[in-house]
Amino acid sequence: MPGMVLFRRRWSVGSDDLVLPAFFLFVLHCIWLVVLSVVLFGLPYNSDKSCSVTLVDHGRGYMGILVSCLICESAIMWLSMRGSILYTQPREAVQYVLYIRL
Repeated sequence: MPGMVLFRRRWSVGSDDLVLPAFFLFVLHCIWLVVLSVVLFGLPYNSDKSCSVTLVDHGRGYMGILVSCLICESAIMWLSMRGSILYTQPREAVQYVLYIRL
């Protein structure tokens, strides 16, 4: 299991070690997305006040960021589960998904 190369450095973590951290982040972000959706769409807001409109706009932007993180984390999980310990070619794209995630 060779180490990953990110930012021109070789890290002692292999790309196949990222399945569980990506799954944990995926579950955590799914829970947070449900909570944020309930707060944004389940509560009534007064659209006459500018602070309510700003809060909803920021919440929608944050939901967009959460959805993009969920997509990246699911891609990391899927790519990290491919291949075997010595056959690392199917996992070569993990580093690029990590760059996108950052």
